[in-house]
Amino acid sequence: NGAGVVEVLVDNEIAVQNLTKMAQQKGYGCASKKVKDQEYRVTLTVGETDEDPVSDEILVSDCVKTDEMLYCERKSEDRQGMDKYQKIKYLVIDVDGTMTDAGIYYDEHGNELKKFCTKDAAGFFAAREMGIKIMVLTGRECVATTRRMKEMKVDYLVQNIKDKEQYLHNFMKEHGVTGEELGYLGDDLNDLPGMRLCGFVGCPEDACEEVKSRADYISAVKGGYGAVRDIIAYLLKMRGEWETAVDKVYLGTGS
Repeated sequence: NGAGVVEVLVDNEIAVQNLTKMAQQKGYGCASKKVKDQEYRVTLTVGETDEDPVSDEILVSDCVKTDEMLYCERKSEDRQGMDKYQKIKYLVIDVDGTMTDAGIYYDEHGNELKKFCTKDAAGFFAAREMGIKIMVLTGRECVATTRRMKEMKVDYLVQNIKDKEQYLHNFMKEHGVTGEELGYLGDDLNDLPGMRLCGFVGCPEDACEEVKSRADYISAVKGGYGAVRDIIAYLLKMRGEWETAVDKVYLGTGS
């Protein structure tokens, strides 16, 4: 029952997640590292404990799933994900740090400038083609944002909103929208209250940890470099609509 380190090699991400969750529940330290294409090393740091170590071995064993079990779980998760994401009718998207790199620039006249990523436009157009409405919701107000969002033909552009949660509450009541029908793309602490209302949350790679812990999908792309497009692509792929959207918007072959 002394302190020690246990290393476990597993061949799937679900086992890593289960081991991490078990470690958190037991108060152990836990770190994981991908060592090969489909192999992960999970290191558990076990402190002094009065608990039966055999029970911990059983817990670890339960965490490591067989391929057959994983296949069944993935199929179930796919169905649940499809149902969840199919309900999304609106995407609420933050500006600074999500559509931009979070930088604020001023010219010699004091005008605020922003740099938007043109790659994100593909995500906007694909979502609209699949019937999803876009709301850009930001705490700041900027002429550059107004111009770019007009170019993107967003359905709702709402600027200078300090309480995003309250705004969304009012919007939902006015339009008869439920939280399950809202998706939220954001990166920082001021987005958290609004995210709590929504059925889907996505964030850039460089979002704050608090947002990442709430996100359904964390993009591998940083804000301002195409993260919005990546998150929307993920959402539409989960709905089975990405290829259709691309065909309709860019290839003209969708029916």
